[in-house]
Amino acid sequence: QEDFLPEVMHHRMKAIRTARALGAFRIYDAPDGEKLAPLPPMPMSLQNSVDMAFATFCDAGPPSMDRVPSLAKGHACGDGDGSKVPDGAMLPVESVVDALMFTGIFNVAPSIPAGALTLSLSEFEEVAHEAAMLRLSEAQAERLTKFFNDFDKDGTGNLGLIELADALTSAFSHKFEPDELEPLMSEWMENTTKLDVTKFLALTSRLARILEQDWHLLQGMSEVLYKSAAPPMGPSTRARITAQALHEAAPGLTEEEVAEMLWTADWRTGGKRGGKSVEFCDMLC
Repeated sequence: QEDFLPEVMHHRMKAIRTARALGAFRIYDAPDGEKLAPLPPMPMSLQNSVDMAFATFCDAGPPSMDRVPSLAKGHACGDGDGSKVPDGAMLPVESVVDALMFTGIFNVAPSIPAGALTLSLSEFEEVAHEAAMLRLSEAQAERLTKFFNDFDKDGTGNLGLIELADALTSAFSHKFEPDELEPLMSEWMENTTKLDVTKFLALTSRLARILEQDWHLLQGMSEVLYKSAAPPMGPSTRARITAQALHEAAPGLTEEEVAEMLWTADWRTGGKRGGKSVEFCDMLC
């Protein structure tokens, strides 16, 4: 059914399916008393971007509520290419979100220490690390390690591109090609074509953080349509939403209003279902 989707929506639906599969691993479950595993390391390229962002947005002068971020003045507090940061440079907290977006970290509320007005480089690195990677519990890390070992057929402790593509295809219920994974894996596979379990956990942690908003979208849709918390895997992207489900979710709507809503959302078939149902992916679109 998704062959008719615009390219951008095709990729979005694939992201939503991947988020749903991550939910099946209980990646997004609150630890609730479980011991947390150490936060996986960021790839070196992302670490370098974080340091560059600090150099670009920091304020080289003494901390003051009256000072504005250096970027607004038209210069970075580091040197021209942002590679050097002067001693004592601080990042105003009002610039943290912009600095994170500079590194490619979006849609995350940063965990800034209470009462802080500025952050040092090391403090900003900690904030960026938490924003970029989803912290796993020890139980979650153990489940992912077992999954990794199940696909490590030769017992070397490493997965190549083809093995990883097979593993992710099995886990996420859609086909991954090795060349499709290469850009994603390249950050963790410097000078090698293999991925060990530590880097696999790091890649999964980063992917889970990137797709966290898609998981929340699935949860929200389930609660709206079914008036209950979403099941562990969220609603299927191939599920069909019926007029009855909408009536139960919004009893105040008339039959005509429900039919019009479903007909409008049935954009791909031109309303051929007559306002009686709509595919879940069409509703998301």
